[in-house]
Amino acid sequence: MQTKQINFEDIYDLFAVRIIIESELNREKLDCWRTYSIVTEQYIPKHDRFRDWISIPKANGYEALHTTVMSNQGRWVEVQIRTVRMDDIAERGFAAHWKYKGATKTDVGLEDWLTRIRELLQSPDSDALDFLDQFKLNLFSSEIYVFTPKGEIITMSKQSKVIDFAYAIHSEVGNKAIGAKINNQLVPLNQKLRSGDQIEILTSSKNKVNEEWLKWAFTARAKSQIKQALNHKNKIKVAKGKELVKGYCEELELKCNDDFAIGFMKFTGISNLDMLHKQFADNKIKKEDILEFIKFNKEQSGWRRYLSNPFSRKPKADEDNSLSEAIQRKLQKKPEGLYLSKKYDHSNISIAECCQPLPGDDVIGFIEKDESISIHRTTCQSASDLMSKYGNNVIKVKWREKGQLQFLTGIKMYGNDSIGMVKEISTILTSVMEVNIRSFSITTHDNLFEGRASIYVNDSPQLQKIIQELQKIDGMEKIYRVD
Repeated sequence: MQTKQINFEDIYDLFAVRIIIESELNREKLDCWRTYSIVTEQYIPKHDRFRDWISIPKANGYEALHTTVMSNQGRWVEVQIRTVRMDDIAERGFAAHWKYKGATKTDVGLEDWLTRIRELLQSPDSDALDFLDQFKLNLFSSEIYVFTPKGEIITMSKQSKVIDFAYAIHSEVGNKAIGAKINNQLVPLNQKLRSGDQIEILTSSKNKVNEEWLKWAFTARAKSQIKQALNHKNKIKVAKGKELVKGYCEELELKCNDDFAIGFMKFTGISNLDMLHKQFADNKIKKEDILEFIKFNKEQSGWRRYLSNPFSRKPKADEDNSLSEAIQRKLQKKPEGLYLSKKYDHSNISIAECCQPLPGDDVIGFIEKDESISIHRTTCQSASDLMSKYGNNVIKVKWREKGQLQFLTGIKMYGNDSIGMVKEISTILTSVMEVNIRSFSITTHDNLFEGRASIYVNDSPQLQKIIQELQKIDGMEKIYRVD
């Protein structure tokens, strides 16, 4: 009562009757339904209390018909109907299943459950405690029943989301998933499933596994497959990074040995060699950084200096904090500042292409080698990298008075396709919000559309207003700013 938060009057199984039928295997369903018909002819059933676990058995093999009827004494009575074989499995669990192995369709559900457990045991990334947690998570979770586009029934845990369903279909489907249609409605991968949903997974060959998926996934199978895909992805990046470093060293005639690696890791503030190689693979660290490292060491009187004295550069901020907060904390210690006019008549100031900040955004300035200043949003990953490696070259920047100069930015849209959708979008942009459009493209697939527009705006608040207006269009599911 406390767990389900219900009153005593709402409990319907205080009185229960179990009917166990002796039946041949090929007549079990027929006999159970015939018994159900006899019971409901004599007593009035409560329809919302009916459960059919014969047509769709539970994943643990349980089969029965459950109903609740009103007795002659005016009490609700729960009635359970099952055969001797069903009762044997219900009372003895999986051990009884092997006694009847191959006799019924129940084997399929049990075999699927055992297969999932086997996959967990065989996963190279699972330790004992992790396996135990995931085993219990599968064992004790309630179930829902969902359907594929072809009508096939799949049993899922009650807390499952679209990403879990994708990996239940196949690991490659999960790895390439970009979204889904539930009952013909476009939904994201973290959408929670409900019993009776019909789900179609949308995939793209260009899509890659994201670490954020681990936060969304609930089932052990999905979590295990995501971890394996991420590890494989990281190994590829590390190998690519190693080749890049080797090539740069050969080009610059450097010895790519342990001394070089240790020194360069200290210079960049990276403590893990694999992470360093991944940064090269992601183009976050380039050959120019190696040249800066060489220049730095020459200024410090040779290579031995960095082996005996620690570098003064500080590592990156903890990943638990946002990039913006980490950068703002560091900038508080810097008294230098620049007031940035939206008129932008500064010939030596430029907007960073990586994040395209708008007036109203929180920004920082970075002094380049030619003494020009590039402006970045504080949430930009490049800003974090610059702060960690070239902290002395970062200055405070604030927007000043309003101006008429417009800035190029982008928006991306998803939704249900309909006649006139393009017209509605263009009308809001050009007529209602009166903005200039640099480019606009839209693609459709299976009654869904994806659109992208490059527009000129005055500042960040105006962009937010545009997004709010576009969100009002019937069928528009998601819209957000892109760099």
